[in-house]
Amino acid sequence: MRKLLKIISVTIVVVISLIVVTPFVFKNRIIEYAITELNRNLNATISFSKVSVDPFRSFPDLRLGLNELLIISKAPFEGDTFMLVRRMHVTFDIFSMLKGNPYEAKKIALSRPYINLLIKTDGTANWDAILPVSDAKEGAIADTSQALVLRINELAINEGRVNYDDQEIDMQILLNEVGGKAKGALSEKLSNLLIQAQAESLSVIYHKTAYLDRIKASYEGLFDIDLLKDYYTLRNSKINLNQLELVAEGGFGFVGDDISIDLSFNSMDQGFKNLLSVVPVVYNRQFDKLQAQGMFTFNGWFKGLYGDTSFPGFGLNLKVDQGAVQYAGLPGSATSIHLDLAVVNSSGLIDDTQIKIPKASLLFDGNPVQASLILKSPVSDPYINLDILGRVDLSRLEKVFPLADNQRFTGIVDVKAALDTRLSHLTQKRYGLVNATGYFHATNVSFGNSWNLKPFSVEMVRLDFSPAVTEMAMKELNIGSSTLDATGRLQHYLGYLLSNENLMADLSVNAAMIDVDQLLDLVLLNEFPIPDTAKTGAVIPKLPSNIEAVFQLQADSILYKNYRLGKALAKVNYKDGVVQFNPLESWLLGGKVELSGTFDARGPEHAWVDLDIRISDFNIAKSYKSMGLLQAAVPVAERTRGSFSTGLLLKGKFDNNLNPVYESLQGGGLLNTSAISITTVETLNRLGDLFGNNDYKELTTQGVDLAFQFINGKLFQQPFTIKWAGTTTTVSGFVGFDKIINLDLVFQVPFEKFGPGANQAMQRMATEAARKGINVSPDKGLIVKVNLGGSILHPTITLDYRSAVADIKTQLQQAAILQLEQQKEEFQQKISEQAQRLLDEAKLQGDALIAQAGQAAARIRAEAAAAAEKILKEAEIRVQRVEEEARKKGPLAEAAAREVTRRIRQEASNLAQKTIAEADKQAENILAEAQKQANDLMTKAREKAERL
Repeated sequence: MRKLLKIISVTIVVVISLIVVTPFVFKNRIIEYAITELNRNLNATISFSKVSVDPFRSFPDLRLGLNELLIISKAPFEGDTFMLVRRMHVTFDIFSMLKGNPYEAKKIALSRPYINLLIKTDGTANWDAILPVSDAKEGAIADTSQALVLRINELAINEGRVNYDDQEIDMQILLNEVGGKAKGALSEKLSNLLIQAQAESLSVIYHKTAYLDRIKASYEGLFDIDLLKDYYTLRNSKINLNQLELVAEGGFGFVGDDISIDLSFNSMDQGFKNLLSVVPVVYNRQFDKLQAQGMFTFNGWFKGLYGDTSFPGFGLNLKVDQGAVQYAGLPGSATSIHLDLAVVNSSGLIDDTQIKIPKASLLFDGNPVQASLILKSPVSDPYINLDILGRVDLSRLEKVFPLADNQRFTGIVDVKAALDTRLSHLTQKRYGLVNATGYFHATNVSFGNSWNLKPFSVEMVRLDFSPAVTEMAMKELNIGSSTLDATGRLQHYLGYLLSNENLMADLSVNAAMIDVDQLLDLVLLNEFPIPDTAKTGAVIPKLPSNIEAVFQLQADSILYKNYRLGKALAKVNYKDGVVQFNPLESWLLGGKVELSGTFDARGPEHAWVDLDIRISDFNIAKSYKSMGLLQAAVPVAERTRGSFSTGLLLKGKFDNNLNPVYESLQGGGLLNTSAISITTVETLNRLGDLFGNNDYKELTTQGVDLAFQFINGKLFQQPFTIKWAGTTTTVSGFVGFDKIINLDLVFQVPFEKFGPGANQAMQRMATEAARKGINVSPDKGLIVKVNLGGSILHPTITLDYRSAVADIKTQLQQAAILQLEQQKEEFQQKISEQAQRLLDEAKLQGDALIAQAGQAAARIRAEAAAAAEKILKEAEIRVQRVEEEARKKGPLAEAAAREVTRRIRQEASNLAQKTIAEADKQAENILAEAQKQANDLMTKAREKAERL
């Protein structure tokens, strides 16, 4: 408050200085002068668009106008608007200007002012960033020995807005359509103002709960300001909140960095309906039709120091006697409403706070509900004495309370609970000293309305309480499409509710159907949806902490996005935001899936998974329609007939739509397929045209057996061999989830497979070979390399005939040698040359395989190195977040965080090393396999040569 008033005072001083600087002579320099002075005296960026000086409109007074007065905060709130005034007019008494101090303002009018007050989570306030510059600073306004006095005949504000956002305590105060008037004398020493102000809408939101929701508020009273003593006094102050009228007296001042408070308030009109007008759920629902009887008293006080290490004493008393409410047109009512609430703290120490509700009761359309509460020592060792007893027929809600359109409740709720204990008895598990008994029973409960697409009903819910355990049973629970029964037990539930102790849960669920999408909607909204509220997008669900649970699940059907799982069996462990599957088994997409591993949703933006997945006999075409992984990496699967099985290890991140972040995926596995057939694919058609043979336009093979690995957003596969159009084809390379591919296909093509569309040079050489008497055998294999690159949707196709051409050239050379040898009748030499040709061809093919494997191994190692570096960088980012959060919570949290950050770094280092090691192992396996195939080729070539 002191800082804000100082800012306002400095601004007024500069504006007055602006008036005194002979505006008639220097009018063209007014804007430049004013902006310079304001920016010199406030640590902020100040601007306004127009200044007008009019001595005639209010003659003999002087009228000054400002448009678009804007104050922008500096770091750490750089760019945030602190204050904006659309239009400001000041009318001065010209004689007081000529005479000098005190000055008299006939009228100050502010149109559409906006004040934005922000406090960050670390306690930094945006008004601290625009504090007035020290008076000692050169150029600041000096000489305060003669205090400036400004008499204000009228200060008027209209269409104002105030936003107070305190992120440190998670509280917001919003004021809209603020207007009012004030008059008095404002100076740098003593000031007094008579204030009348009102706001059409006042909201107070604390921890996302609206305690006051868009209510009308007004204030009228005297406000004395003593800047020399830093003390502010309220006299004859009246506050209206909707229909609740309060009077307030007292004052507050600054003692060092603390605030000394001595304030009290008391309600005036004591009609019960006036109290209900500030209850959001009542006032916002046909309040004009509410009829109320009964009286209430409401008063309170604050006295003492408020600061970082101190808190004032306080008291609050509320009593309601013989209250009753009924809405016009509804048959039911709530009667015999009694409430006696006292909150007392005389010392200012929070642990000395006592809350007493010896009596709270009502008859809800004839159903009795009553409760009592005593709470002491809330910090050191809370003592709680609580009793609740009641029975409510939910179908009577619509008779007593106006519900939303088509909103309906049915069912009977019975509750009886008693709790008498100290928290230490729970934390030390001295359950013999704890009195906690009772039950909660609900039968045939249902809820639904026209806008809620997820109707809720349950045939029976039963909770039975004891000091240590709550036993639970639920029958025929229906939420939207989901139907299930459940039984279980909750341990340490009181410690969880009262002191954030870990809750232990053991639940068994038997479901006919579970619709995960609908249930997630409820989790994400944290409540049933309300009309005209649009979701802004999915987010990672905020899973509860301090819970350890074991779920046994058996479901006939589970629906999640595009997946429909059948006959699901699962054992799921949950602890502090981490879900562990041990395992989950289900039938899906014509096959079976088994999943084990973890799902970690503790991060604010990403979830982490570490899964071992086993898939058997999935239909390829159906899988394409449902699985984003196949759509991203293998779009050709849409045109593929057959099935596949795989086992893979998968680590990585999921985004806030619970879809994989592909570039983060690590792992790999084995894949095998049934006989598959791929047709009507553009790439195959183009390949058939290039070969000049329609056989290559369809891929039909007896099956594929290959190994693959995820590295840095790419799916790498070890070289594997298939039969394609009667030829042997070796495939290697990668497919990226960004739709970029680099695949090498090495064909052993019989010469007769090349049609008229093949390379013309090869055709000419083939003709020359025929003239030389070379008999090209259909079984003769020519090596043709095909590279698929670019986009997976529209790939580039490059054919390399060099190996095939070199093969024909070799044949021509050998033909000449054979003719010469035949002429010399050196039959033995011919055999030797044929043997050497076999060995040379085998070596050529072996060298090609080894070279191709070397390229694949190099790519895998490079990608693994990049992935490892990325893992370490992301770990450092997580470490920084943990350290920042710990610093906010104090030294103990920082000490605990050191172990967490050490573990994060160690896990990241281990994962990075493992990624590189797995890549090295895969690369070595590829090289070893290529060397083995090359050796096999040479062995077979030697065997043939020996038989010549």
